[in-house]
Amino acid sequence: MPKQSRKEVLAIKLDMTIAGYPVQVTKQANYKNLTLKAVPPHGYLRISAPNYASKAAIVAFVENNLAQIERMQADIQSRYQDQVKRYETGESHYLWGQAYPLLVIEKPGPTSCQLMDNQLVLTVKPGMDQVERTQVMMTFYRQALKDQLAITGPKMMAHMDVWANEFRVKQMKTRWGTCNIQKKRIWISLNLVTAPLICLESVVVHELVHLLETNHTKRFYQLMDQYFPKWQEANAILSKLPSVFH
Repeated sequence: MPKQSRKEVLAIKLDMTIAGYPVQVTKQANYKNLTLKAVPPHGYLRISAPNYASKAAIVAFVENNLAQIERMQADIQSRYQDQVKRYETGESHYLWGQAYPLLVIEKPGPTSCQLMDNQLVLTVKPGMDQVERTQVMMTFYRQALKDQLAITGPKMMAHMDVWANEFRVKQMKTRWGTCNIQKKRIWISLNLVTAPLICLESVVVHELVHLLETNHTKRFYQLMDQYFPKWQEANAILSKLPSVFH
């Protein structure tokens, strides 16, 4: 498998490049050894290291495990190749559960992404690379989610007679939503913009219910049944939805 350049990794803050591989390093005092993981779908390297591990030690660790790294990345490429997006014409991208073909137009001037004639039209400057195209798409997705939240949030709050002070969008790897109960602030995962609308509605109700019942108690799920009976259907969809923005 060809080694990845830094620009082939989407939305990941990387600490260094070693032997041509982008590497993210996490250090913690309770780590005893250096460990290595290739993270799907793009295969960037994640190193867990003790606080005392030097840069030289980390570089040597990667270089001594190149054969293993190549095997790990080859496996990821075979299993996740359909999820890796390069934002080129002909790719399929999801918006609210619907797959749309992508049309890329290169021309000078402002960049944008729009849903037009049943396709996503990505307008970029000539020569813009994968990372820059990704940023344009993420801006489009973020605004699409904010626009829908401006409808779904008030609708569900009125239905439940429960009120949050604010909804915000955040790129989250492990959660669909979170709620700051004290500030009545709800964060929604950017990944939901690719899922059917029922999923966003369910997550919004879920976080609003936390304003009534802090923990996932029996009463919490009774309230979910009361305010959004289709929540289990939405959860089933979400359980199969990959995290598309890595």
